[in-house]
Amino acid sequence: MSGYSFLLEPIENFKNVNNGTMTDDELGVSAIGESTLIIRLSKPSAHFLSVLSMPIAFPLHGNGTNRAQFHDPASFVGNGAYILARHELGGPILVR
Repeated sequence: MSGYSFLLEPIENFKNVNNGTMTDDELGVSAIGESTLIIRLSKPSAHFLSVLSMPIAFPLHGNGTNRAQFHDPASFVGNGAYILARHELGGPILVR
């Protein structure tokens, strides 16, 4: 569990899913397409959009968190304005 997980508490059922009393399927987050994510909040949260710009909310590849995948453009998942074209470990990073 991340020390910053409390920042995600505005998400519907987050506390219960995080402490294991509810399943992941009951979390207020769902994908309704390849590029659309719905996040339901338990109550209004003025700061929540700012939380989504923090590393705790960055996407991870759905096939796991294998660190070896992060440098491979074919399996890299990101949320920025650029697409990873090439990444040489310890070397240059090319984005487009």
